[in-house]
Parts: sequence; C-alpha cells; structure tokens
Amino acid sequence: ADTVRMTVTEVREDNTRNLSFEFLSGNRHIDFHDAEGYRGNPIIIQFLERDIRDMSLATGGSSDYFRNRIRKSFAAPQIRTLRISLDGQGMDAVEVMVTPFVNDPNIDKFQRYSQKRYEFIFAEEVPGGLYRIHTLVPADDAIEIEEQLTFSRVTDAG
Repeated sequence: ADTVRMTVTEVREDNTRNLSFEFLSGNRHIDFHDAEGYRGNPIIIQFLERDIRDMSLATGGSSDYFRNRIRKSFAAPQIRTLRISLDGQGMDAVEVMVTPFVNDPNIDKFQRYSQKRYEFIFAEEVPGGLYRIHTLVPADDAIEIEEQLTFSRVTDAG
C-alpha cells in the first residue's frame, strides 16, 4: 500500500491545469515533473511509465518495446459498462481492458507477461475521470503480480 497524490496548483483561464505530483514513497518514489497547462489525467501515463520501467528492469527488455505494445493494444480494447461505488454513491463507469502481450511475436523473451492485462475504470463523476487502474499477471492457477491504483478522495489544501 502506498499513495499517489496529484495537486492542482492552478486552474488557468483556458480550463487547463498546472499540476504537481507525489508518486509513491520511499524506495518506490518516482519524481515526476510538474505539468503546466494540462488537460486530462496524467496519473494514467505515470502509472504506465512506472510499470514499463519495472518490466524492463525485470526482463532486460526495452522500455520502448513495452511502451509500444501497450500503446498498440489500445487500438482494440475490450470495453464494458458497469456500476461502481464511491463514498456510498453509485455511479456509471466504463472499463477499458487491454492485453498488450497476447499474440506478441516476441513473447518468448517475456513469457512471464504473456497474459498480463490492464484494466482502467473511468467515471465522469470521479474528479479527474479515473476511478481505478488494475494490472494482473496470472501464473498457472495463481496470480503472480497484481497491482491496483484506486481514486480515494479530493482534499482541499487551502
């Protein structure tokens, strides 16, 4: 368990935002640069960049290779609608799931990740739009790696 925090430091006239980040802590901490004039939610990219770095370190594989496989997998995602609950309030959401390494012609080099899947749950009512990111690496009849980043709350710093 750890914390990812995004702070909106300024809302600009064009409705973009300046942001700062605290991404994990201790030896897992990653120093992501502040973002200026940002639209969307950069936590998704940060989560994926950390995941890509970890896969690259674990396998000796190229981070560009993993990044490109993940990017290309979004061309044919599995999408479903569902209901989630946040602070006791039910809301409509959309789950986008990708399996970037299924049918990968080079998977023999990264067999551990052949069935890895990424699940992203988005809900308009959640600030920033992102409710959860979940990754799963199955192994035989068990789970080898499972990670989850879930929206918790908005706090007022001022």
